[in-house]
Amino acid sequence: MNLRVVTGLSLAVLLASAASAWAGDGQQMLSPPPPHPDLLEVPPTELEYSDVASALAAVRAKPGVKRGELRGWATYSDESASTIWQFAPESHPAYPALVKLRMVKLKRALVVEVHVLCDVRGAICDELRVAKDKEIEALARASAQEADRKAAARPASRP
Repeated sequence: MNLRVVTGLSLAVLLASAASAWAGDGQQMLSPPPPHPDLLEVPPTELEYSDVASALAAVRAKPGVKRGELRGWATYSDESASTIWQFAPESHPAYPALVKLRMVKLKRALVVEVHVLCDVRGAICDELRVAKDKEIEALARASAQEADRKAAARPASRP
């Protein structure tokens, strides 16, 4: 599990950036879940499933979870838990694998908690974990740059 601090940003902003970056590839993208209104400061968690099939069955069975697809990955948006689940397609080298992204509040920062689970352990799972970390970091940078650009475009307030 890895934590990525996204102070001043939200998972919704990060994933909305991803959606617009991938908008041209013909994939159906779910709207990302907003931070849950009652988001409390919580400690990091461990992944609650020991294998991908158990996680997929539980996520599919949970009421209110919305399904979509992004680049062949099955995605599930759980608004009540501020969580996105991503399940690798059979064509992915790490299959069966999942990525769980959950926004949590830690001290005064919003943090994206990233879990990766592969049923097959080894270098390919490590590569997936590194790729997802880089993806989150790139989206956080892009979102921060967009926020800076918007802030710079606003007229300065007068004292």
